[in-house]
Amino acid sequence: MAAYNTNTAYDYFGAEPARKRRPVDPPESPRSVPHVVRPKPKTDEQIKRELTLHAKQILKVIVVAVVLFTLFGSVLFEKAKLVDLTIKEAQYTEALQRAEAKKVSLDARFKSLISVDSVEEYARDKLGMTKRQRYQTKYFVLNGNDEVVLANGKTTENK
Repeated sequence: MAAYNTNTAYDYFGAEPARKRRPVDPPESPRSVPHVVRPKPKTDEQIKRELTLHAKQILKVIVVAVVLFTLFGSVLFEKAKLVDLTIKEAQYTEALQRAEAKKVSLDARFKSLISVDSVEEYARDKLGMTKRQRYQTKYFVLNGNDEVVLANGKTTENK
């Protein structure tokens, strides 16, 4: 632990391999003037064939470029359409949730309006009605056969 505060020096350069010297280029020898070999001139038929090949290659490149741009454009159009439909779906989902919440609220209100207690309260307070008493009920008994009178005056008997 006390080695941190020492002034010992290490020679790391002795462990390195010896550096290689770059070989010296030999002196340049005199060169002769190069002889230019010119190609044979092309015939009209060869030139015409090369032009048609170049035209076909250019046409192929143009067709491939048009097809690629068309595909790229259609992909972009479909992505834009998908984003638009996603936004509309979110709007319709939100509208549906609001409508469902309103339906729950209206159902609760409807049930409170048609409950027996509210109907009785309305009849008693607004219409002045009261519940029937036992003495108000009248019963009658038929001592014969049941009989139905039709509109033309005929009667039928129920057995």
